[in-house]
Amino acid sequence: MYFDPATCPEPLLPWLAGWFDLKTGSHWPEGRVRDLVDEVADLNRYRGTAYGLVKMLEIWTGVTPEISENPDEPFVFRVRMKVPSGTEVDHQLVEDLLHANKPAASGFILEVEH
Repeated sequence: MYFDPATCPEPLLPWLAGWFDLKTGSHWPEGRVRDLVDEVADLNRYRGTAYGLVKMLEIWTGVTPEISENPDEPFVFRVRMKVPSGTEVDHQLVEDLLHANKPAASGFILEVEH
């Protein structure tokens, strides 16, 4: 019960997330923490791919980004996030997540639209 994100008691969710070195905010909704812990295996499996980056940012921020590549700009990808009004996204958190999970030889351009 304690090791399943679906049945873990809410006060122990940060402890369970800590097993995977996942940092969660105290202000995060319970459902988002459960989703993050539940998806940690897939996030690690697809780390560095466009799919993995989209899924990771979606879980961490609640906003689904668009990732695109331009053949004229090799080794650079563009991340566009359209943030709905009333939703806050920590720009620094998104940059930190991208730096930590992108392919090592790639750069990125982050565009956040409010």
